[in-house]
Amino acid sequence: MSKTTHRDTKGGKDALAMKVLTAARNGSSDAIMFVGRTLAKSKESITVEAVDALLCHFEESTPTFKPTEITFDLHRDPAYKKHIAALTGMSFLHCHEDAVWTEDLGLLMKTSWSDVFRWMEFLYASYSSKKPSALGNDDKELLPHLMMGSLLTFLAVQKEISPHFVTQTPGAIRMATQLWMREALVPVNSAQPKSLSSIKEGTLLIYLALGRDPTSQVLDEVVEGANTAGLGLSMPAAWQARFTSSFEAGGELGRDTGMLAEVLTRLTILEFPHPLQEDFLSHGTIPFIMDCLSATAARAFPDGRSLDPEIVDHILPAILPGFRFICCVFHVAFDVQWLLQAIDAGFLDLFVKCTPMFPVFDKQVKEVLLALFVESLMPSLIHLPVVLACADALKRLEDQNSTDSIQRSTPEVKRAWRLLVETVAKRLKISLASASQPFRRQFICDTCCKTDDASTFKLCAGCNKVAYCSKECQVKGWKERGHRLQCKALKKGEGVTGKELLKRSHTRAAVSSTQIDLFVRDVARAEAHERLEELRGMAGEHLPDVHIEDVGVIADYSEFPPVFEVFARLECIQAREARERGVVDESNDDLLPSSQEDCDDKILEAEEASVKFEVLIRRGTSKYGRNVEISKFWEGLGSVGLQLEHRSNELTVLEKMLNECNI
Repeated sequence: MSKTTHRDTKGGKDALAMKVLTAARNGSSDAIMFVGRTLAKSKESITVEAVDALLCHFEESTPTFKPTEITFDLHRDPAYKKHIAALTGMSFLHCHEDAVWTEDLGLLMKTSWSDVFRWMEFLYASYSSKKPSALGNDDKELLPHLMMGSLLTFLAVQKEISPHFVTQTPGAIRMATQLWMREALVPVNSAQPKSLSSIKEGTLLIYLALGRDPTSQVLDEVVEGANTAGLGLSMPAAWQARFTSSFEAGGELGRDTGMLAEVLTRLTILEFPHPLQEDFLSHGTIPFIMDCLSATAARAFPDGRSLDPEIVDHILPAILPGFRFICCVFHVAFDVQWLLQAIDAGFLDLFVKCTPMFPVFDKQVKEVLLALFVESLMPSLIHLPVVLACADALKRLEDQNSTDSIQRSTPEVKRAWRLLVETVAKRLKISLASASQPFRRQFICDTCCKTDDASTFKLCAGCNKVAYCSKECQVKGWKERGHRLQCKALKKGEGVTGKELLKRSHTRAAVSSTQIDLFVRDVARAEAHERLEELRGMAGEHLPDVHIEDVGVIADYSEFPPVFEVFARLECIQAREARERGVVDESNDDLLPSSQEDCDDKILEAEEASVKFEVLIRRGTSKYGRNVEISKFWEGLGSVGLQLEHRSNELTVLEKMLNECNI
């Protein structure tokens, strides 16, 4: 039962006099509606007793018969008119957030929530069961609009109360998703698009409903809601449709583009596996976002070169969350496939387009964007495919004279860019030192994003642009991934496929696991060799009683710049001490004494000649360690065998860029 706390009133001078509140509690639809409208107009009227006059009607039990059996015209049905009126009043309250955060009012709304939601489910089930032809003009948006407003009201209260009583209610996220998809999306080719208020409220609703860290149960309900809402769209397709309409609208509607990017981040950047994440990323979300952000950044230069600060302020709310999503998505998977897709789709191009805006950004925005760029990309340059992809992208930018804009940016941006070019050039040179060079991938499956040399890939017969690795992926792409709608557009030359992304830059080197491992080893030994004297000094300072031959090296490439440390190899120390004491290794007691001694000498010689390296790299959100042996490292011969004189077109361009950098 809801609890009422009365206050003193001033008779007729008070808009919500006691007689009005009493009439509302007694079920007068007109009085209930009057209370709701008064609350909407004046936040000073929002009191516990006024809100309780609305909430008390939801304490009644919902009907036992099916929702489909009640008349559709709910707001005119006498049996439910007061509930619709009360819901109307509750939907108005979210416009006055600062007035509903009192402790008493929050407690009242929390205890009333389960009753209100029970009625919302009943009423919305009836609305959803009706055919579109049965909708009257007033009904098309009335009930869903009230549902969204009421959910927003309770979600606003939830922010101040723990636990999250709304989002933890089974079915609440499902309803929020249904409302967003059905009422906040502008249907393709719709003759009667949704109202601006419905679109904006729907975006805010799904944003608040997800929260900062949605659980697996929350995401499960998102999937259920998307499947129930239908519209012939998957959740990723629905999100792209909504983002496109917001992005293209500009002006007032375009302001929620950034919030939609935040919604995407909450649906995909997870600390646990969930099918929704894979659905979004395999649906072409990364190249889609890259195209939108690049077009958005281009708006800041109306004449193609001169920056308009006012436009920068207008597009920043979309640029920042979109860029954050791209950077965060680099590490959602154990491998680097999404990072490669972003680079091929123009990640470096986007950063270059944004660099002239940095002098206009405030200090915090500058720091956030630059930190995202450096911290997400630079540690990944320990992966050979990423180095090759970046080398191709940098060459393409230089060929197009696109990097000139960096010179109009801040000193911090110039330093970060030079650091990127230097690192890629340096590690590309190391990769070229390998005797076995990787060949280039040419195709990517449009459904699962598998890449190959196209020996078994098949093109879509309709558009002749999209490739598939198997019949199963082709069927799935047609039925579930939206290619049925995309095919005609691609045939006309509209849109970009994964295959074309690869043709742009010719990246995605198909390298073997052996090549990748050798590259990590070679980078570690080459860069450790550069720090040889520093590492010797560390060993002398921190491990003074340990023979230098018994010291190993830790190379931590999970961060940038990489961190090098030394450690004592216990197995070597124990073997050396045992040898000095004349202790025989029992594992060799089947050998003759002379043979055993020779064997021990060879083992010790091998152990002393090779230095153990523990190389840490970032895989997904965790560190992944691998051990490698570097021969004669402490003797200064650790980089022997690396033939660093090999050249390539990409390396020549990178060195030219470094020579011309004015930093």
